[in-house]
Amino acid sequence: MNTTNEAQRPNVQHPAYARILVCVDADTHAAQVLAAALSIAQAGLTELCVLHVRLPVRRYQSVAERPVPLDELEQPLDEAAHAWLAKLCRQATEESGYAPCVPECILHDAPWQGILERAESHLSDLIVMGSHGRTALKSALLGSVTQQVLAHCKLPVLIVKRST
Repeated sequence: MNTTNEAQRPNVQHPAYARILVCVDADTHAAQVLAAALSIAQAGLTELCVLHVRLPVRRYQSVAERPVPLDELEQPLDEAAHAWLAKLCRQATEESGYAPCVPECILHDAPWQGILERAESHLSDLIVMGSHGRTALKSALLGSVTQQVLAHCKLPVLIVKRST
């Protein structure tokens, strides 16, 4: 029985994954995560969407010394995130010789939910993401985007550990 999403997936014979969602964070090993996804992708047959999920500024509003319109804070952060992501994709494309990756930056109060929503709308076959490598205690106290994605995702998820 085909679901709506299965019926819309591209009919690609060779690669195991036609659409890969690559989730990167500016403070992790993003280039390493993207390189792992590129090594899985088969030239020209796999669509890569490189996603960065950013928390909205309102999550940090309580630390501001003076009230600032949120638009004044969001715009430069958006521009910086988009520029960083575009540079990351451009460098990966040049190094691998692979077709361009599609960079996308979104805002979401819960990054793991943003990842799962984008994976569904992108009709992804695989999610590739990094792990901060926190201890169990730190993960329990701070929460873990990777753990939440693993717990709630129905797709295969490849976790790329930081190389030492």
